[in-house]
Amino acid sequence: MDKNTSLEKGQAIVMIAISLVVLLGFAALAVDGSMIYSDRRHAQNVADAASLAGGGRAALELENNYLYYGIWNCGDSRAVNAMNAARYWAKYRAEDNNFMIDYDYADNHGVQVVCGQSNNGGWIDKYIDVTVYISSTTETYFAQLIFGHEVVNHVMATTRVRPRSPLAFGNAIVSMSEVCNNVNDKMVFDGGVDVHVHGGGIFSNSCIEGGGSSGTIVVDEPYGLTCVGDDCASINNTSVTPEEIGEATEPMPRSVLEMPVPACNLFHPINDDHGSFTADGNKNGEEEINPGYYDNIKVLNKDDNVVMKPGLYCLSGDFQVSSGLVWGTGVTIFVQSGNFETSGGEVILAGPPATKCKSPCEDYHAVPGVLIYLSPNNTNSVSLLGNGESDYTGLVYAPAGTIEVGGTGEVTAPFHTQLVGNNVQVHGGAEIDINFNGGVVASKAAQIELNK
Repeated sequence: MDKNTSLEKGQAIVMIAISLVVLLGFAALAVDGSMIYSDRRHAQNVADAASLAGGGRAALELENNYLYYGIWNCGDSRAVNAMNAARYWAKYRAEDNNFMIDYDYADNHGVQVVCGQSNNGGWIDKYIDVTVYISSTTETYFAQLIFGHEVVNHVMATTRVRPRSPLAFGNAIVSMSEVCNNVNDKMVFDGGVDVHVHGGGIFSNSCIEGGGSSGTIVVDEPYGLTCVGDDCASINNTSVTPEEIGEATEPMPRSVLEMPVPACNLFHPINDDHGSFTADGNKNGEEEINPGYYDNIKVLNKDDNVVMKPGLYCLSGDFQVSSGLVWGTGVTIFVQSGNFETSGGEVILAGPPATKCKSPCEDYHAVPGVLIYLSPNNTNSVSLLGNGESDYTGLVYAPAGTIEVGGTGEVTAPFHTQLVGNNVQVHGGAEIDINFNGGVVASKAAQIELNK
């Protein structure tokens, strides 16, 4: 017998045994890894749910007790009560999912609630943060032999609660676009504009540009002009007050710039479909129009006299006024795919009350504090180019479109408004006063946002 053959007998069995051990090890690690990942995912879901539960309760407390952005104070008893409620409900929801946490978060297993505010340049964020920390131990079969200790997952979730506030934290003129490539992406002041903003600031999510013949931009203290990024403003031949233009570190969150879409679908499609309306000044008196669906609304002649009854007007086409008289209170004009243009005549329009809006909102679907709203997909424009006999009150909102403001006379129409658009252009030719009052424009209810 060959001695070498004798010595090699049994080696295959040894190699098979070693291979089986290795394969079983890999299989055990795969099983352990799946269990660790599954436990971590479950713990994260519980942390998210608990944090949101606490944040939701805090938001409800702020709403029910009327603690809003303009009077925010972390020492206020209403803020303290909201924080206490957040702690309780976060703990309750975690325990409801079989995680026993407490108010001591130093061990990465508890709930922390913080009240504060942060200045981001041109906007101040006021908030309550509800953070839930959860630690969970996974029982492993093989990993413990390698690492020599239990596998512990540490997860956390933070919900930010913001109090009710005016859109865009109360800035009076806001450009939402975050790019600055051309005139349709930026805030523009041109043509020797003379504009005075009262009660709020001017904020661009990208850049501000101004030029042309000499003009003035004045923003009352303590507000100012702010854009995002270094050297984001280029204003020539125009006096600016205050002189220093703020440079924000980041754009405003979209959540503080978004508005719910008006409920046109609540109108009966037959009884409230009015087709196109063109005023007829030959009727020798007022023409009343009712809320509902319209293809177009046009007032074009000097003898036209149109009264818009309170409620929501949903247009598939244009709203156009170039002469005559249009007036109404408690109206929201929602332009789905056309333009809103006033270039002459006398236009006296006011949105419904921002709070306690009864019949216009409850019966006729107007949106509290909103005067003009271009659909979120409508890239057309709102042009407010009337004269000194006109008056606008309420939010003017064009999230995908352009807002143009200017005048045709020595003094333009007074704007008791907030102008929020993808981009905003303020043209010269008249003195323009923007009077912002958070009490008459739309506000955002207390919000919650899971941000970590």
